[in-house]
Amino acid sequence: MAFQAFATGPDFVTRIQPMLELNCVRCHNDDKAKGGLRMHTFDALIEGGDIEEAVVPGDPTASEMLVRLHLRTIDEGVMPQKGRALEPEEVATLEA
Repeated sequence: MAFQAFATGPDFVTRIQPMLELNCVRCHNDDKAKGGLRMHTFDALIEGGDIEEAVVPGDPTASEMLVRLHLRTIDEGVMPQKGRALEPEEVATLEA
């Protein structure tokens, strides 16, 4: 099953969605889908953006969102571009 990784990972609504709303949704929503990516719902996140899949279930290294979260703050494409960087524990939750 393609979404097997999500069955054992953290709950999207209680753990992931609040983190995305705080850090990502201001630039990735229905009104402002930067890079074609919307993150306000699970389905929108899985749908991906213009260039890459934001999340590849079971493969964090192929998930563009996670690749960008691991960039240094001075690197082009680092996310989030505005606001605070995610804490290592938050990134680990997203990777799970």
